[in-house]
Amino acid sequence: MMRIKAFTIWELLVSMIISSILISLSWYLVSMTNTYRARVEHKGEGLAELKRVEFLLNKDLFRAGRYQLTTQQLDLWLPDDSVQYLIGESSFCRLYHGHLDTVAKRVQVSLFEQADEDILASISFDGQLYDFEIPWTASSTRKVRLKQDETTGSLSEATEE
Repeated sequence: MMRIKAFTIWELLVSMIISSILISLSWYLVSMTNTYRARVEHKGEGLAELKRVEFLLNKDLFRAGRYQLTTQQLDLWLPDDSVQYLIGESSFCRLYHGHLDTVAKRVQVSLFEQADEDILASISFDGQLYDFEIPWTASSTRKVRLKQDETTGSLSEATEE
C-alpha cells in the first residue's frame, strides 16, 4: 500500500493557531493606528481653528478705530465697516458684511480687556489653555501701523501723519 504524503491534524492545528495569533496582532495594530490618526486629525483641526481665531482677531483689531467688549460680544468699528464677534459657550462667530461665519466650534474663546487696552484672548481646546495678547493700536491723532520683525518677532511702530 502506498502512503500519501500530507500534513497531520496536529500540524494543521498548530499552523491555524499561529495564523490566528498573527491576524489578531495585525488587526490590533491597524485599530491602534486608526485611533491615533483620528486623534491627530482632531487635534490638527482644533489647532487650525485656534490659529484662524488668532489671525482674524489680530487682523480686525489692527484695522479697528475703536472697539467695545462685553462678555458675549466684541464690536469693532473699521474705517469702512464694522465687525461683530459673537462669543458663545460652544461657538465663536464673526458677523461681517451681513455674513455670519462660525469661526470655531471645537475651541472655547474668552476675551478680556487689560489695563493698557490690549485684549487678551484665552482659548481652550482639549483641556489645554492657549493665551495670546492682541495689541491695541488706535490713535485719534495719527494712524499707527505695527510691523513685526521677522527675526526677533518684536513689534515696532511705523507712523503716518
